[in-house]
Amino acid sequence: MPAGNVDRSIVINVPSKQVFDNVADYGTWTNWSPCSGSTEKP
Repeated sequence: MPAGNVDRSIVINVPSKQVFDNVADYGTWTNWSPCSGSTEKP
């Protein structure tokens, strides 16, 4: 059993279809991924 757990969430103020379309298009990964390594804010 892990000693702890970390959960993160954000509120996205756009229609759910737009979120799905962006997430489903892996070409946009570097625009929205917190793991992309970019420090720039969109």
